[in-house]
Amino acid sequence: MKVLEILKYRHKNFIKSQVRDLAYAAAPVGRLIHHNQPAGCWDFERSALLQFKESFIIKKSASGFPGAYPKVRSWNVAAASFMVPSTIHSNSTLFHLRHLTSLNLYDNDLQFLEQSETFPGSNYNLELQNQSLKRLAENLVHLKYLNLDAVNVSSTVPQSLANFSSLTYLSLRGCDLHGEFPIEIFLLPNLQILRVSFNQRLTGRLPELPINSPIESLILLLTSFYGELPKSIGNLKSLSHFDVGGCNFSGPIPSSMANLTQLTSLSFHLNHFSVRIPSWIGNLTRLTYLDFGENEFWGPVPQSLYNLVNLEILDLNGNNLNGTVSLKQFLQMRGLQYLQLSGNDFWMLSTTPKNVSADPQFKVLSMGSCNLSEFPEFLAHQNKLVNLDLSVNIDGLIPNWLWGLSPNILEVLYLDWTTPPSDLQSELYNCPLPSQYFQRWKAMKVVDFSELKYLQADASFKVHFNWTISVSYSMTMTNKGIETEYEKIQEFLVAIDVSSNQFEGRIPEDIQILKGLQLLNLSNNFLSGPIPPSLANLSNLESLDLSQNNLSGKIPQELARLSFLAFLNVSYNHLIGPIPQGKQFATFDNNSFGGNPGLCGKPLSKKCHSEAAGAPPHLSSKEDEDGGDSLFEFGWKIVALGYGVGLVLGLILGYSFNPRKHKWFVKYFWGKPLRRRTQSN
Repeated sequence: MKVLEILKYRHKNFIKSQVRDLAYAAAPVGRLIHHNQPAGCWDFERSALLQFKESFIIKKSASGFPGAYPKVRSWNVAAASFMVPSTIHSNSTLFHLRHLTSLNLYDNDLQFLEQSETFPGSNYNLELQNQSLKRLAENLVHLKYLNLDAVNVSSTVPQSLANFSSLTYLSLRGCDLHGEFPIEIFLLPNLQILRVSFNQRLTGRLPELPINSPIESLILLLTSFYGELPKSIGNLKSLSHFDVGGCNFSGPIPSSMANLTQLTSLSFHLNHFSVRIPSWIGNLTRLTYLDFGENEFWGPVPQSLYNLVNLEILDLNGNNLNGTVSLKQFLQMRGLQYLQLSGNDFWMLSTTPKNVSADPQFKVLSMGSCNLSEFPEFLAHQNKLVNLDLSVNIDGLIPNWLWGLSPNILEVLYLDWTTPPSDLQSELYNCPLPSQYFQRWKAMKVVDFSELKYLQADASFKVHFNWTISVSYSMTMTNKGIETEYEKIQEFLVAIDVSSNQFEGRIPEDIQILKGLQLLNLSNNFLSGPIPPSLANLSNLESLDLSQNNLSGKIPQELARLSFLAFLNVSYNHLIGPIPQGKQFATFDNNSFGGNPGLCGKPLSKKCHSEAAGAPPHLSSKEDEDGGDSLFEFGWKIVALGYGVGLVLGLILGYSFNPRKHKWFVKYFWGKPLRRRTQSN
């Protein structure tokens, strides 16, 4: 889009063919409404509209949407798109268009400023300044449709908007609004759509609502609305979309909501509801999207929930739900694509039906910390999984079929803190690094990261009400010795973390084929043998941690070729001989090499024998043979085998990250860490 859209003017043949059919792409309206007006009136407003048009700047690159087109094409302006001025002041001729019935200023782009974090897709390139919103509310009183999404208003919502008795559609998403929202706007007699989401400084309460209110969509997502939901919310009989996610609502959930049988989407995500999930939820059988995540709901999951067979998205993550739930009952929701159950206190029965062809095909399935006792067999037949979380759960070995799950699609596989039974732990002490899977990790072989476009997270859901819900991934790990939390992962971060397990054997030579690898952590295992000189083929490596193993022999001089290596830790092994000198090795301190009594040379105080000082370590014939270059090409993106005795594998993709704190791999999924359970006696 990124174009100005002015719609539905009330004059007959206004500006004749020049302004006919100024349709907008975002909603199913777009014809002129014809009403006779005095000639003098529309001559004046025609002049005002033409003056406003003159302030546009035509620019083909204004829109990032392939289907965008200039809404001024019918104004005899030949261009691919156009933009309005970056600022609309209170003296703009726009406010002279007193008979305007529809105004859409959403998605105009002028200066391509840094993207706003408050509203997805918002650039805040269009501003209403000098109380322009107040002027608009005082002058354009015939508006039926008003969309100012992503326009930088930075003001309170004027009380005079409550006088727009004809208004049916009001969308003020991501406008940097603040102050108290006028409750009278909720009571407008014709208002059907009200969206004020992504205005975190905007506060307010929901008023008592009239019988037969026409509101169909009420979206308060990520605002600071507070208080209790009114009992009269059940009067919104036409309500189909209700989202108060990320607000400050609390108290009971009114039983009158059982009357809202037209609801297709309902979100209470990230509020302060501390009640049972009401049994009447099963009455809302049209629901395709239900999100109760990140609250304080407690008690068992009501059986009536399983009546919602049309659900595509269900999020119960991060509550205090308990009791026993059956995975089999969730699988009866045939259209379910997204299921979030992690971070609760219930026990999951993993027995599933034999008719796997009828099972839903999930994109996101999160059952972390659900007391699963085994890997659900139905997973072996899932072909569309993008994200799978089974962490803090299962006793036993990982089945082989798990490694072939959803090939070329799976981006996150998180099994952290899976614990094998005691009779199997001894077997894991003899477990080598799973080098046979390196061949499947295709992304890690890529050095030109422009080739990784296909790896961008594709876990979005376009449900019936045309919202898009995207999944982003977060994790915490140590990068170059610094604890860092990656809230969202940039696609160019390529890392393997298999620390704090019980792997034995040699470091596989095949690891050299992962040419794009930037971070490698094999610390705190039982690896033995020499450090392969072939690690020098990982030319993009920036961080290498081999500490706290049983490695022996000399540090290969070839590692000095790693020109990007900023962090190295080989401490607490059984390494001997001189430390390689020059290039990056000149930047490492004693901590990188401590706990190896046989090492000598800078930066350690222990001197090498004069005949060996400064000489590169000699490679044995066996090491020479193992250190040859390989032409293999493999890779996933980020692999992590983390805390605990059992294998833990994770692949994380995403967009951007912000450094904060650390652990080698404790993932914070959707904003809340999973709680590790301790069993009471």
